[in-house]
Amino acid sequence: MSWLEEGQPRKAATAAFLLRRRRRIDNLLDACESGGTARVWAIRALGGLPETELMEIAGGRLTQALEEVLAPQWIGQDDRLEVEGEAGVEALDIQRIRFDPSFT
Repeated sequence: MSWLEEGQPRKAATAAFLLRRRRRIDNLLDACESGGTARVWAIRALGGLPETELMEIAGGRLTQALEEVLAPQWIGQDDRLEVEGEAGVEALDIQRIRFDPSFT
C-alpha cells in the first residue's frame, strides 16, 4: 500500500492496477480509509471492478458513501456505446463528407 501513498504517479498507478488485478480488495479498501493520494488511486482501482463482484467480496466494508463515489465508474461499464460502439463511431467520423467548393 505504500506505493499508493508515494508522490510517484507511475508507481501508484502500477500498484493500484496490480492490487485490482489480483483482487486485493481489502488492501484497496484500507487505502480508501487511509485517505490522501492512496484513497484516490484505490478508488480508481475499485471502480474498475464489476460492481456485483466488488459488493460480494467487500461485504460490509463497502459503505454507501464509497458506493456513491464509485457509481460513475460503474455506469461506464454498462455503456454499450463506449464498450462496443466506439470503433464504429470513430469510423463514421472519419467518413464525414467535406464540402469542397472548388471541386465541380
